[in-house]
Amino acid sequence: MMHRVLSFILMALLASGAWRCPAREIVLRSVPAGVVPQPESLAATVDICGRTSTLRQLEIAAVGRTIPRTFSRNLIGNTDGFTWTVSRHFALKTDMGTAQAGETLALLELALPHLEAIFGQSSAAFADRRMAFVFASSRPALIQAMISDDLHVLRQGGITQEGYWGAYQYAGSPYQNRYIILHELVHLFQYCLAGNTRQFHGFFIEGIADFFSSHVYDPDRMRLTINVLDRAPIHNHLAAGLADWQARGRPAFSALYTGGAATRGLDVLMTAFLQSTPSWEQNWQLYCSRTLRTARPDADPRALSDRLIASLYGDWDTLDQAFAAWMDGRQATFQQRAYGFDQEGDWLVSLPPVNGQEALMELQPAHGSQADAPFVLDFPRQPGSASPTASNAFVLRFRVPVQPEPVAGTIGLRLGPPGRPLLTAAVVSGQTAVVTLPGQASLILAPDTRRAQTATLRLTATDSQLHVALFEASSTTPGIEKTAPISPTLRDELHQATATLFATHPGLRLAPELWPAAADRQTGSDPNRQRQPRPAASRFSVPDALGPIYRAAWELGQQAPATLLLVRNLLLADAADRGPARLPPSELDDESLWRGMAAAIRDCPAAPEPRQAALRALAGLSLDLTLLPDQALARLAAPGIGTVRGTLHWTLNGRPLRKQPIRGGSRDRWIDRSIPFASAAADGAQHLAARAELTWMGVDLSLESTLVIHPGIPRWDVLGP
Repeated sequence: MMHRVLSFILMALLASGAWRCPAREIVLRSVPAGVVPQPESLAATVDICGRTSTLRQLEIAAVGRTIPRTFSRNLIGNTDGFTWTVSRHFALKTDMGTAQAGETLALLELALPHLEAIFGQSSAAFADRRMAFVFASSRPALIQAMISDDLHVLRQGGITQEGYWGAYQYAGSPYQNRYIILHELVHLFQYCLAGNTRQFHGFFIEGIADFFSSHVYDPDRMRLTINVLDRAPIHNHLAAGLADWQARGRPAFSALYTGGAATRGLDVLMTAFLQSTPSWEQNWQLYCSRTLRTARPDADPRALSDRLIASLYGDWDTLDQAFAAWMDGRQATFQQRAYGFDQEGDWLVSLPPVNGQEALMELQPAHGSQADAPFVLDFPRQPGSASPTASNAFVLRFRVPVQPEPVAGTIGLRLGPPGRPLLTAAVVSGQTAVVTLPGQASLILAPDTRRAQTATLRLTATDSQLHVALFEASSTTPGIEKTAPISPTLRDELHQATATLFATHPGLRLAPELWPAAADRQTGSDPNRQRQPRPAASRFSVPDALGPIYRAAWELGQQAPATLLLVRNLLLADAADRGPARLPPSELDDESLWRGMAAAIRDCPAAPEPRQAALRALAGLSLDLTLLPDQALARLAAPGIGTVRGTLHWTLNGRPLRKQPIRGGSRDRWIDRSIPFASAAADGAQHLAARAELTWMGVDLSLESTLVIHPGIPRWDVLGP
């Protein structure tokens, strides 16, 4: 669907320059031959709500065979039949045309803010370079591209090459394409920020990438949700990980951790477990950012990981007990039995059958309090109706698209054991709903194909009757209703029956609602919470303020002031229940609250460096330094609230170069300062440093960033700590 839409859109773009719809805009920028637009000249606007991002505006430029500046330096060049297309943060070499390039670049831009949140940083180098992806239409085409880049030949679906700092893959199914793109992006982001991934221990390297790429994508809304544990498509790491854990005899978390990387499913479950509560989610981001910032690639990654796990999560016995309890509470809603089903938003979409067999998938919805757990059906879905008040009623609902013309195939749900269904509800030819009970004539319901774009079929079984209602589009009044007699025994059996989704042909869609769906499982009914956006990559109903407050308290440890701990604990308590917010947004937006916390940190008995680190964390400030072709750039992340002012001091080999004033506020994303910078002298390395002396919320703080510049290495090749 996405490919067809963008194909049409981008053909129109070539003529008109832009495509617009009410929710978003994609623009193909016209650029002169041989010119690659600067990254920050291209818009990439993404709305973020927790783990979900929605594209609002994306500008891309097709630059032909002009090679963009990337983190890969000069290692990724041109390939016959391939061209380059760029967005703000990414450069894509592909042989699949502008439409596929637009789809891929949109996905990457949707994903990037979540990685920046997880690892707690970005890079000033994005000011003049991009991350490089090579996406080929087939494996032979990918082999051609890799050979032209003097790279070894890939025998799998995708790889991020160490040293090249670029990602390579060839095309498969739409879901597989997205999965590999997102997976390799996680590795590539780490390479571009730190030069390698060897500083991470065991389960982490593939666990974080596989969990991040476990996604649900809605192409109609251009909406991506990352870190989805309970979803339908293949690569179901929840089902595979649980099965592997049981087969291994339910090993303790400490045993899996000590053994290093396990299987992909278990690595994902370990990664998910370490961010399974609001406070642990904050701990996980600290683990990721601290490892990326402080680890050395030539040191033992296990030693640093052990220290961080102990300081963030406590002793191993506590972790082992919590892991066993968490694993016991997991259940995969979707179990593919015969290939196969993909997922687009909350629609389940049938794939081409194998050997003429039906596509089959069991649905095992959780019930009771477990149905509302944060790892159950953890993707955006249309709210369903709660079950009727009669506790003895069984309700089944599903949505289907209504086709204006008949299409081949049948898709539906069977309830009961394989081969002996108690009830079958299906849609035939995309137009007619058919409900079948053993020994009775089928109930046939046909919506008006001239009006309805979607229809919802609801079946309600009571002691003596099955009531079937068909609702057209978003109507709350059924357009067609039919009934059939049933026995109380059948009603009871339906309550316990396994539901199996089946499809006879590819491309058929159905959105099951076997479970009640709350309007918002995280925010409840408090209007303050409903208006409050969630931070990027967050699973929980927490405000943006929790991250900096939590990190500041962690920097100070036992010497954190009571004021800071009180605010942190109130925010964590808000995340744990759905009552009225203890700290509503109006209070969190009040600068006096932040002034009080900043003063409390300044005056606490901690040593000077932890106090400074806590103040930097509370303000959300970081400083990064990079070299551009003719200048050095210092990029200060703007404060999350309030304004910051001060002076930036440049030095070279310890000698002062220049001072520059700094002033900015929370409405800025970055505060950039640059100086002209000539080539490094040929007689040795040079040390360039930028130090910011700042005042924020009435307290003084400082940040510093340094670069070691080696003669003979082009200035824009310099990367990493």
